[in-house]
Amino acid sequence: MLEKEMEDLIANYPDDFFPRKRLVLIERQKTFPGVGRFDLLFEDEFGTSILMELKARPAKYEDATQLARYRDVLLSRGHRNIIMWLVAPQISLSVRDFLDQVGIEYSEIHESEFRRIAERHGYVIGEAKTLPEQESISSEALHTQTGSPVARYTRYIHNRLPQRIKPEFRRRREQLKNAFEAAYLFLMYPESPETDIVLMTSTNAHLYFQRCFLAYIILGYDSITLSPRYNNRIHQNAIYHPSLLFQEKLPQLIEEHEGFKKRWARRHQIFDNFHRQVYEYTFRKDTPLEFFAELVEVIENLDCRE
Repeated sequence: MLEKEMEDLIANYPDDFFPRKRLVLIERQKTFPGVGRFDLLFEDEFGTSILMELKARPAKYEDATQLARYRDVLLSRGHRNIIMWLVAPQISLSVRDFLDQVGIEYSEIHESEFRRIAERHGYVIGEAKTLPEQESISSEALHTQTGSPVARYTRYIHNRLPQRIKPEFRRRREQLKNAFEAAYLFLMYPESPETDIVLMTSTNAHLYFQRCFLAYIILGYDSITLSPRYNNRIHQNAIYHPSLLFQEKLPQLIEEHEGFKKRWARRHQIFDNFHRQVYEYTFRKDTPLEFFAELVEVIENLDCRE
């Protein structure tokens, strides 16, 4: 199902989806310069502005960050009573926890509900085909047509590494839940089905994105350390590529959130596995949740290719 179809149905029949809200559509698909284009803006019976973002895929941390940016724009334009609302077919527990933390409402609405309401109003939903069906070629042909979008897509799927999280790591991660909840939620996120971030653990964890090794994560009682130096060895099918994260993006993100100035981030010079001088970073319990949400977004936008 397409987001456009979800948007059409909620825009035209909000009472079917939110019967107690009495929503009136104010604007749709309006662009905030330099920020992005929002989906739907409603107003309820009390004059509260409700900005709704729709996703046809499972919700991600970055969706909340996107909504937060929209909220800043609305506040700057004089709106005072604002509710940000995320709608997706699946919202994992870790993402729900994060949305609760940052004050964003959410609804998990499955495709079957959209289809039921569409049928009631005579709205015709088109069927979107998957890539293999659309191309109508064999799996063997997918690998030979290296220049096609299907071949690139298939290579990408096969290049992802398996998630391997051991009981001892789960136990130590659980201890962070009370002492450092933001780090706990960050370490829970790789188990969400919607991400290609992978953890391979023993007591601590190697962090991968798709096939790239990015960091070794060391768990403390109320802190975590991200290091470009791996422990023992990385997965045999992985690419050693921590510079993707550590060279610019991680220190830049810390600076943007004033982590060094506010002392919740510390930097330590070490030698990596190739005897080069590099930095690892320790994050203390007062590290804001928004920092980890944006870190996830940074990782998921890395270009992990040989």
